[in-house]
Amino acid sequence: MADSSASPPVWVKERFRSLLSQNAIEDICRQVGHTSRRCLLSPAMTIWCCLEQVLRGNTSCDSVPLIAGLPVTGEAFCKARMRLPLKVFEELL
Repeated sequence: MADSSASPPVWVKERFRSLLSQNAIEDICRQVGHTSRRCLLSPAMTIWCCLEQVLRGNTSCDSVPLIAGLPVTGEAFCKARMRLPLKVFEELL
């Protein structure tokens, strides 16, 4: 069984960020009517962290900020994730 805490290769992260750029994510948010304030856990950062969470075997919300090197709590990440409408994720697919 693979170690779920192992980091995905750097090229995988870079590929996700190139395919899901901050501008593309912000455009989708505008299209679905989602507004957000300027903060560390922007919609783009939150989505990138969600991808990181899944790539690491659905690790806990508490560990995501540590993995991403963000000075926020797991609770803050979880709340940021809940603020994103499902429609944003649907449009990304």
